[in-house]
Amino acid sequence: MAKKPAKPYPDYPLRWHPQGYWVKKIKGRVHYFGERWGGWEAALDHYNRMAADLHAGREPTPEGLTVNDLCDLFLRNRETAVDAGEFAERSFRDYRRVGQMVADHFGDREVESLRPMDYGELRATISTGRSVISTANLVRIARMIFRFAETEDLIDGRIKFGSQFSEPSACAKKKHRAAVRRVDGLRMFEPAEVRTLLYEAGPVWRAMIYLGINCGWGNTDLAQLTIRQVGPVVDYPRPKTGETRRNVLWPETLAAVQLALESRPCPRTRSLEDHVFLTKTGREWVRTDATYVNDEVSKQFSKLLKRCGLKRNGRGFYALRHTVVTVGEEIADKPAMSLILGHADSSMAASYRERIDDSRLQMISDHLLSWLAQP
Repeated sequence: MAKKPAKPYPDYPLRWHPQGYWVKKIKGRVHYFGERWGGWEAALDHYNRMAADLHAGREPTPEGLTVNDLCDLFLRNRETAVDAGEFAERSFRDYRRVGQMVADHFGDREVESLRPMDYGELRATISTGRSVISTANLVRIARMIFRFAETEDLIDGRIKFGSQFSEPSACAKKKHRAAVRRVDGLRMFEPAEVRTLLYEAGPVWRAMIYLGINCGWGNTDLAQLTIRQVGPVVDYPRPKTGETRRNVLWPETLAAVQLALESRPCPRTRSLEDHVFLTKTGREWVRTDATYVNDEVSKQFSKLLKRCGLKRNGRGFYALRHTVVTVGEEIADKPAMSLILGHADSSMAASYRERIDDSRLQMISDHLLSWLAQP
C-alpha cells in the first residue's frame, strides 16, 4: 500500500482516505475527489469545481460534464439508494470498482466528446485478463454509468456506444461455461462428498453446510441469519435482493443449528446479539461496505475442502446452492423451487398466484434429503 501523503498545507480542505482518495465530508456524506492515488492538486481542482453545489445540497452543474464527474454523480446516486435500504452495499462495491476503472481510463475527458472508438478501447481495457462472464458484468455496469448521463439530463443528445461496447454474446457465455466445466468439472457436490464435509466439520460448520444443502443459502445468507428466523419453516428474504424466500428445514438441520448456538461466541456488538453465526472473535462471517468485503465463509470453507481432499477450481460454498438447484429441479415444480431459492418469478401466472402450499416445498426438501442419503 502506498504511503499516506501529508496535507500539502495546513488549510488544505481535503483529508486522505485509506482507500487512496482525497475526501471531504459534506452534509453528512463523504465525497471523493480526484483519481485514486492521484495528486493533491487534481483533487483540489475537482473539489473546487463541485464545492459550491455540494455545500448547497445541489447536484453539481453538468455543463462540460467530465467522465470523472459523471462517475462521481452516478456513485452518489447509488449511495443514496444504499442509505435508503434500496440497494445492496455489496452491489455498490462492484459499481464503485467499475466507476473507478472508467474514471481511470478517461479521466477529465468530457462525456460528450466520446465516440464509439473510445468506448471500444474502454471495453478492450475492461476485458484484458478477464473471463467472458466477468467482462459481461463489468461492461453492463459501465454502460449503466454512461446511460445515467442521459436519464438524468446531464448531457445534450444521446450516448453512442457503437458496435464495440457490448457485452459478450450469449453464445460466447455458453462456450465459456462449457470450457470451464471441461477443465474444472461441475460446480456442485455429490452426496458422498457432502456427507464427508458434514463428518469432518465442527458444530458451526456442520450447521452451515446443512443450511446450504437444505435451502441453497449462500455466504451472506448465513452471515445475516437471526435466531428468531430459525424454525421448521423459515421465511427469510434474500439479503441481496429482498426477494421472498421460504424453506422447510430438515430435523437434522434444526438440530445442527441448535448445537451451533450452544457454542456461539459472545457478540462483539449489540447489533449482532441475535445472529446465529459469529466468528471466534464475535464478528459477522461476511463483513462488507462500499469498498471492502471480508468473507470468512469462503476462506474457512476452502480450508475444509482442502482438508477433505475436495478442493478444485470454481467450487466453493456457493456450489451447495448449485447442487440444490440441480437436484431440486428433478421435482418438476418451478414456482416452488423459485420460492425456495428466492428467485423472482416474472411469469404471467405469478401475477395471479396468491400462495404456494408448504406441501410443495416439503416435497422438494424431502427429495433433497433422499438424494443426500444416496451411496
